[in-house]
Amino acid sequence: MSTVYIFVTIGIFILLIACINYMNLATARSLGRSKEVGVKRVLGAEKNQLVRQFLLESIAVASVSFLFALLFVELLQPLFFELTGSHIERIFSIELFFLIYAVTLVVGLLSGLYPAFFIYAVGTVHILKGKFKTSATGIATRKGLVILRFVIAIVLLIGIAVVKSQMNFIPADTMSAFIVNEAAVQTFGWGSPEQAIGLLFKQGRILGSIIGVIKDFHFAGFRHAIDPVELHLTRPNAFSQISVRFETANLAETLKFVEKIWLKHFPDALLQYSFMDDRLQNNYSQEARFGNIFMAFVVISLVIACMGLLGLAAFAAEQRTKEIGLLKVLGSSVLGVVSLLSKDFLKLVLIANLFAWPIAWFAMNRWLQNFAYRIDIGWWVFVLAGGLALVIALLTVSTQAIRAALANPVDSLRYE
Repeated sequence: MSTVYIFVTIGIFILLIACINYMNLATARSLGRSKEVGVKRVLGAEKNQLVRQFLLESIAVASVSFLFALLFVELLQPLFFELTGSHIERIFSIELFFLIYAVTLVVGLLSGLYPAFFIYAVGTVHILKGKFKTSATGIATRKGLVILRFVIAIVLLIGIAVVKSQMNFIPADTMSAFIVNEAAVQTFGWGSPEQAIGLLFKQGRILGSIIGVIKDFHFAGFRHAIDPVELHLTRPNAFSQISVRFETANLAETLKFVEKIWLKHFPDALLQYSFMDDRLQNNYSQEARFGNIFMAFVVISLVIACMGLLGLAAFAAEQRTKEIGLLKVLGSSVLGVVSLLSKDFLKLVLIANLFAWPIAWFAMNRWLQNFAYRIDIGWWVFVLAGGLALVIALLTVSTQAIRAALANPVDSLRYE
C-alpha cells in the first residue's frame, strides 16, 4: 500500500502543477481580453457576472480535458498494463466516473478563481487606456507558483535518479555453494569461517558438523537483511532442493549433464530447475515496475511544468513589450533580450532547488529504509537534477524570449 500512497501523492502534485499552469496561462491570456472586460464593465456588467464567466470557462476547459482523459485512458490501456505488469478487466465504474468528474469540476473551479478576480481587480479606466499592469502581489504570487512547480519537478527528478541507482545496486559475489553462510558464523559467534569448520551443529533433530562456509548471498531481496543459512545433506528420499553453481558459457550442455547425473542418482524423482538470477529478478520486478512508473510520472510532470513556464514567459514578454522595443531601438541584440527575459526565471529555478533538495533527501532516504542493502545518496544526484531543471527552464523560456526579441520594435512600441 505504501507504493500506492506514493503514486497517489505524485498524482496530486501533478494535478497541482496543471492547476498552476492554467492559472498562469489564463492570466496571460486575460491581457488580450482586458478591453473586452473593460467594455463590459462600462456597459454595467456586475462583478459576479464577470467572475461567473471566467469560472464557467475554466470549468468548461476542465470538462473537455476530462473527456480527452477518458479517451487517452482507453487508448493507453495496453501500455498501462505492460508498464504495471497487471491487467484490469474493468477500469471504470459508475461511482469512479462521477467521482473523477466531481474532482474535475473542483479543479476547474479552483483554477478559474485567481484569473477571475485578477482581471476584475484592475480599474476600468486603466484597462481601456491600455495601462493594464499587474500588482506587486500578483507578480509575487506567480513567482511563488513557479517556484512551487519546479520544487515538485526537481524532487521527482532526484527521486527517479535515486530509484534507478538503487535498482542497479547489486552486491558482488551473490552465491557460493557450501554448508553455512558467513551470516551464520557471525550469528552463532564462531569467530572466522576457518574456526567454524568441524564444529558440531544441530538443526532440529539433525546433528552434524560444519564442513564448509559459503559467502553471503541474497535470496529474499534487498528489502531484507541476509539471514543465517544452513544447508544440510539429507537422505536421498528426503531432500527438497539442490543448489548448483556452474558456468553459463555452454548452458545447454551443462543442463544435459545435470539431467544425466540427476537420473543416475534419483531416477524416480522429477527434475524441476530454476536459475538464481531469474528468481532474483522476480524478487525485484516490483521495484523495477515502481521505477518505470516513477519515470513516467517524472516525464509527465516535466512536460506540464514546461507548458506552464512557456505560458508565464509569454505573459512576461507581453508585459514588457515596450521595454523590449526600446532596447531593440537602442541597439540591443537578440541575446541581450533573451538574457533579460530568462534571468528572472532561472533565479526562480535556483530558489526552487534550495527547497527541493532537503525535501527530496528526506523523502528518498525514507524510501531507502525499506532496503536492508541500499545506496548512499550522493551529492551528484542533487546537482544533476538541479542542472537539468535549469537547462529545461532555459530552453523553454528561450523559445518565447527569442520570439519576442525578433519582433519588429515599431509594432512593440505601437502595441504599448
